[in-house]
Amino acid sequence: MLNADKNKLIFDLLQAALFQKDITLPNNIDWNQILQEMKIQTVAGLPYEWLCSRNVLDAKIKMYWNQIVVFQVSFWVKLMHEQELLIQLMRKNNINMVILKGAAAAIYYPRPDLRTMGDIDFLVNPKEFQKAYHILLENGYQLCDPEGDKDYHIAFKKNNVTFELHNTLPIIRSIKNAPFLQELIEDGLCHAEQKSIEQWNFPMLPRLQNGIILLLHIVQHIKRGLGLRQIVDWMMFVNKELNDKIWKSEFQPILKKIKLETFAITLTKMCQLYLGLKTEDITWCHSADPLLCKELLNHFIEKGNFGRKAGKSGIVVFALSTDKNLFGFLRKLQRNGNINWKLAKKHPMLRPFAWFYQICRYIQRGSNRKHPLQLLKKEWKKSRKKIQLFNELGLFEK
Repeated sequence: MLNADKNKLIFDLLQAALFQKDITLPNNIDWNQILQEMKIQTVAGLPYEWLCSRNVLDAKIKMYWNQIVVFQVSFWVKLMHEQELLIQLMRKNNINMVILKGAAAAIYYPRPDLRTMGDIDFLVNPKEFQKAYHILLENGYQLCDPEGDKDYHIAFKKNNVTFELHNTLPIIRSIKNAPFLQELIEDGLCHAEQKSIEQWNFPMLPRLQNGIILLLHIVQHIKRGLGLRQIVDWMMFVNKELNDKIWKSEFQPILKKIKLETFAITLTKMCQLYLGLKTEDITWCHSADPLLCKELLNHFIEKGNFGRKAGKSGIVVFALSTDKNLFGFLRKLQRNGNINWKLAKKHPMLRPFAWFYQICRYIQRGSNRKHPLQLLKKEWKKSRKKIQLFNELGLFEK
């Protein structure tokens, strides 16, 4: 894990690139290490132009960094082209859709093509979900997982691009007042707005719903871990759209109702403290606890993009932190053990011990080190700290 000084350098580079902040670079920077961390956090493309303008990279690291950026921009063009074809197909078949995240987040960046892209997520009305599903199959989109969950999300692949068809986000089901939130999102779909990035046109949700989706995306992945890209998505949205007036009139009443007000306030204040988000006309987050902001940032940095930095041991912490009490955790162990233990399926007498099998499975997946019970105890304590963080943020209340 990077030390505090190197983390601060990454935060400073993002400020300089995104907000034209003046920063002072320290001496003797290990640029390869900085680049690798920014790749893990999926923000490597953002500071490249700024670094080139300062002429601080040696020829070798500059060439390597340039290759990453060229590949990223090329993939952006490919993705936007495939997105355009998708939009035309849905429009031809009279299916109302909007782009989620992706271009709908990049639109707030000074250089949208420097935001790392993954796949194309799009939302349709639940009533048109099956229709859209069959149209995609009929037009050469292949299922990524034929046995996957088809209730709310189906992944397809075409021309080496992944497309995710949604009728909702899974996290909505665990949010307070979920039916109200789902209705709000569907209303946004009915009032989709046409936006453009250069020559690319696409439909996206109105400001309120799009901002909530960006926030929900962070909540959805916060347990397993996610990196700075998703945080920057929210920050750039706030920078462009969420001043004090809009917060009070549009967002605060909704986020209070769905119990995400504290999280939004803390996350935004964290961006002001560490990532350069302006404070002018964004004072609605000033009540946030600075210590809680720091804990939240440490959580993001520790995990990396979708938990990749945590490695195998992070699997154990994630599993342990999914329940707030021991009874709930044991119940989940028993349920998952019965699913995963093939021997217990053949021999019913073993099923009462499925919880123990699942514990051993977590230990094996998390680490091959000696003293597994000590490891489990250590990871249990770590998971309790994560749960305390989530509690203070007001997340995952039963």
